Parts: sequence; C-alpha cells; structure tokens
Amino acid sequence: NSGRTVDNIYITGLGADFSGLSKLVTNELGIKTVGLQHLEGQTLERSFKDGRFGEYITCVGATINPVGFVSNEKAGAKGKEAKASSAKDYTALAVIVFLVGVIVGGGLTFLGYTKLQEQEARQARNQKTLAGLQEIQVIYDRYTTLKAADEDVVAMYDNIHNRNESLVEFIEEMEEKMPSGIQVLSMNSGSETLSMNIVVNSKEEMANVIQQIRSFESVKNVQVGSATDLISEEGMHTVSFALTCTYKTNEELAAEQSVAEQ
Repeated sequence: NSGRTVDNIYITGLGADFSGLSKLVTNELGIKTVGLQHLEGQTLERSFKDGRFGEYITCVGATINPVGFVSNEKAGAKGKEAKASSAKDYTALAVIVFLVGVIVGGGLTFLGYTKLQEQEARQARNQKTLAGLQEIQVIYDRYTTLKAADEDVVAMYDNIHNRNESLVEFIEEMEEKMPSGIQVLSMNSGSETLSMNIVVNSKEEMANVIQQIRSFESVKNVQVGSATDLISEEGMHTVSFALTCTYKTNEELAAEQSVAEQ
C-alpha cells in the first residue's frame, strides 16, 4: 500500500482494551486510532454486550478463513491423543496428590502422637514432684497459721497497751524532782498525754517545775498554758498554771534504751 494515505487505524487483541492505548498510538503516529468494535458483514457485537471481543478476534479470523496448516483428520487424531494424554496426566496428578496426602497425614499423626507422649511424660514428672512437696506444704501451712496468730497477738497488745502503765513511775519521778511547795490540783492521764493543774509559790518555782518535768524519761514534750497570779485572804501570793505532757512512744523508749546500753 505504498503511497496510499492511512486515514484510520484499528487495534484489537488482548491489549486493545488497555486504557489510553488508542490515545497513545494516535499521538505517536498522528493518525486517528480506535479499538475495533465491529466487523464488516459480521454481527459479533450482538454476542458481546460490552462491545469488547478483541481477545477472540484471532479465533474468529481462523474460523472464517483457516490457514490449513493441519488437516481435519490429523487435527482430530491429535485431539484424541491430547485428550488421552490429558486424562493420563490427571490420573497421575490424582495419584500424586493422594500419596502426598497420605504422607502428610501420616507425618501429622506421628507428630501428634509424639506431642502426646511428651505431655504425658511431663504430667507424670509434675505429679511426682507434687507428691514430694506435700510434706513441705504441711510445714508451710503450719507456719502461716502461727504467723497469723502471732500477728493477732501483737495487734491485740497494741490495742490494749497505753502509757498509763508508766503513770506510777511518772509520779515517783515527780516526788523526787518537784519542789516541796508544789500543789497538784488535778491530774488526768491518757494513752498519749498527761495534763495537770499546778499551784506554786512563785513564777521562779513554776519555771523550775516545767524544766524538771521536761527532763522526765517518759516525757517527750511539755506544753504550758497561761499562768494566773493568786492572792489568798491571808495575803499569800501564789501562781496557778496548767501543763500538758506528751509521752514518748514505746519505740522511742526502746531506741533510747538501746543507745544507752551501747
């Protein structure tokens, strides 16, 4: 077709439906290119609703005008041979698949049996170990019972113990260190503190009393209220005041005793 002008180009085949292929060929060649949608004298488009039959065009061409490389007789013989060969291939494939299935199934069965044996052996060992620990469990249970009882006793002691047990020692220390003219009008002792109302002859004696009480072994802190000057009908001058003593805790007393022993 030398010298003739090409007005249109049609593309077909498996690649004809690639998006943008017609546009690419048009741009490269400068000739309008479209996908083949129908054939002259044929009604193929009726059988292809989407209008795409490019992948069948080779078969259509061979049907309309076969080249004749192979005669019909040979083609039929080869077809039978191909079918027989295909049947043999499928049979061989089925046998192979069956053998592979048997081998894999046997392997899985053996693996499962091995795992079962391992688990049974492990269970036997654990049971033997547990049997050997039964005696230890008895000892441990006894220990926990005694420990709980000891904790209950300690808690009971802490609840009933208070510093009133040392009140006698406190009074004895007062008799030893207080001036002779002191008058204790009232005394109230609790679990943590002791309060007193005291009358002395002067503020000097008041200061001495406070200093002496602060030196008591059982006292941690002393708080003094306001002092009041009193004058009796006979004209005697006295000083009244109140104070509150805070006891040392048992832990503090034990710590001091430990330091003293060292």
